Amino acid sequence: MTENSFDVSASIVESLAGNRVEFITTVPCKQLAGVIGLVDKDARFRHIPSNKEDEGMGLCAGAWLGGKRPAIIMQNTAIGVTINALATLIQYYHIPLPMLISYRGEVGEKVACQVEMALHTKALLSELAIPTYHFHRPQDAGELGGILNPLFHGQETRRHPDGRKLLECCAMIRSEVIKSIAPVIRDHLVVCNIGLPSQELFMHDDQPSNFYMLGTMGLASSIGLGLALSQKSKVIAIDGDGSVLTNLGTLPTIANNPADNFILLIIDNGSYGSTGDQPTYAGQKTSLAKVAEACGCENVIECPAEETAKVLEQALAADRMTVIVSKCKSGNVPVGVIGLDPVVIAHRFREEVARRNG
Repeated sequence: MTENSFDVSASIVESLAGNRVEFITTVPCKQLAGVIGLVDKDARFRHIPSNKEDEGMGLCAGAWLGGKRPAIIMQNTAIGVTINALATLIQYYHIPLPMLISYRGEVGEKVACQVEMALHTKALLSELAIPTYHFHRPQDAGELGGILNPLFHGQETRRHPDGRKLLECCAMIRSEVIKSIAPVIRDHLVVCNIGLPSQELFMHDDQPSNFYMLGTMGLASSIGLGLALSQKSKVIAIDGDGSVLTNLGTLPTIANNPADNFILLIIDNGSYGSTGDQPTYAGQKTSLAKVAEACGCENVIECPAEETAKVLEQALAADRMTVIVSKCKSGNVPVGVIGLDPVVIAHRFREEVARRNG
């Protein structure tokens, strides 16, 4: 077989399928357009186009928690915007994630700014201790299958030790909202937002079915959607107005990839509660409920904090994808840290997902 007759795109797709990759998220890329096109048409994959690379990593993390083998396809020019997600989500929870990255900026590159990022791509990945494999010739892509196999095998056979503007009628703060919904969500899979929300849920009702985010602000909704699309149990993503504002691209992704086992609960206190209660725009002119509707989410409910548990119960019974915006007051309570290792959090959660879907 000559280099000219070697179908790089088909080889890559077969390597992914041969290693039982089932969930693939992609960000537009001209160089990998052939691969993306084949993935989109291939029934062996669940293909979810992403608006941003870090959103895609959140989706992949959710898919992995749901028992699927994920992969992301992206450009090297976006490595810079993924550093936080790579360090505090993918690596922190030991999530196996192959990244198929086009390498722009080499000799012959016509867009000057691409060259600058090419100079730093390998150095950034090396600094994060992420192994890289650079395919210089088309036929090098034939090595992908052998590279992927130990990545997934090593992770899936490993066992870890047990670590087993506010509505005027609202008087509740976020911690009280979480306490009120704890009995409602206890029997479901929960992905909880970074910082105080996770610490409060851990304090009120720690469960193996709770996935606590210890880093990566803005991706709770993306992880929740990826999880819901990857298995059958109901998933509740608890997010905050500040986090959603940092990842607004998640709302059109949710709207266009509906999962009737998914509920996004946005606890909107009009502030960045974990960082000192600085005000957010959601507490001023911006209505996240209207933003969600404008993005195409069909079942959006805004409610005062006191009604959150009731609205959540109704949403769970409806078996329909729902976005709930719970309006509460700003304020925090003293709370301890989560005394679990991130790998343990992920491990026990995956075990719970497997048990529920077994």
